[in-house]
Amino acid sequence: MSIPLLLLCIVLLITDVCNRSAKKSKIKTYGLLKEVFKMGKYSTGIIRHEALQPLSRHHREALFTAINLKRAGTDKARFSLKKVLSDTKEYWEKSGKRHLRQEEEILLSAFAEFRSLDCPEIKEMLEEHVNIRAQMNKLLSKGYEDNIEEMNKTGELLEDHIRKEERRIYPFIEKALSEEKLKELVSLLHERTE
Repeated sequence: MSIPLLLLCIVLLITDVCNRSAKKSKIKTYGLLKEVFKMGKYSTGIIRHEALQPLSRHHREALFTAINLKRAGTDKARFSLKKVLSDTKEYWEKSGKRHLRQEEEILLSAFAEFRSLDCPEIKEMLEEHVNIRAQMNKLLSKGYEDNIEEMNKTGELLEDHIRKEERRIYPFIEKALSEEKLKELVSLLHERTE
């Protein structure tokens, strides 16, 4: 169990002790505690080598953008179209473009020292990078009023790409690289991404 989860459990237990006289509060606290333990048990996440952790953190930010784009103009939308497009532009300019370059210039350059880039996983990754760039440029060059389908399409493309990288491509790259090379990447990716 992670430290934040453990701290939350402690806070909930203290709250329960303070509210011991209120039976409903006690039941709610134990129910929430049960959910917290379940979360800790079932959602441990993907364990990523330290070298790739900054890129994975970027993926979390990008997933937020992707989900907002996917939901734009639907009943699940949490933000206005204008805000989603504005946030997407900020994400793309601030870190999205740079993230793709880092994967291509740093991560794949290191991978090429150990394996050929001529493999389906890497070709697919690079092709998706090209498609994401094109889709983002297309999306951000238009106004948001007539752009709902483009927003949804871009969101799906970005989300699918991120999940694929996290579940298939990053583990594939981690296995191919030596521990020495991964440690070398720590300094390269951490100083450029934080």
